[in-house]
Amino acid sequence: MQDDNNKNMILASVLSMLVLLTWFYFFPQEDYQPVATNQITASENGIAAAPTAGNGIASAPAITTTVAETREIALEKTKRVEIRSNRIKGSLSLTGARIDDLKLLDYNVKLNDTSEKVTLLSPAGGPSAYYILHGFSPAGSLDFDDVPTATTIWSVENGNILTPNSSVTLKWDNSNGLVFYRKIEVDDDYMFTITQSVQNNTNANISL
Repeated sequence: MQDDNNKNMILASVLSMLVLLTWFYFFPQEDYQPVATNQITASENGIAAAPTAGNGIASAPAITTTVAETREIALEKTKRVEIRSNRIKGSLSLTGARIDDLKLLDYNVKLNDTSEKVTLLSPAGGPSAYYILHGFSPAGSLDFDDVPTATTIWSVENGNILTPNSSVTLKWDNSNGLVFYRKIEVDDDYMFTITQSVQNNTNANISL
């Protein structure tokens, strides 16, 4: 009985091998060619030039950052507007108008009142970066140089501190006839409202 079982196992193995060899003979697999990835070339200012899109649409500049030693060091690298309410505190960066510094005052990291507050947002260039970024997509004759990007330096048009009772309006002039405004509001809880507008001082219609 044992010899019969061994013979059956050997026969099954041989038949399985024949099936595999027959399959690969009649259905050969194509040689795998790895797809070359697009390379991003960094410039001296730390902004990388993203690959050009193949459909004629302008490509946004990519961001390359060096991680700072601490979150605090990363926060000090850009000018900021304070955010303050009964439930959150933090700041937004005038670089890119990013909301990138936010802590939840109702929640602690540990289940006690002495641990630090939960960090929700952190700036680019620091550890565990996570932030909110808004922008425009150019169309027609516009390029990404004509619209605000992640590295655009905004100025404060109105308001000094963002609170439930006081909004902040940011402004950026592209020097080509377009002025961008971004009004930022926050309610008593966690809701942010962003209102964007563009002042067209040119004689042409624009598309965004």
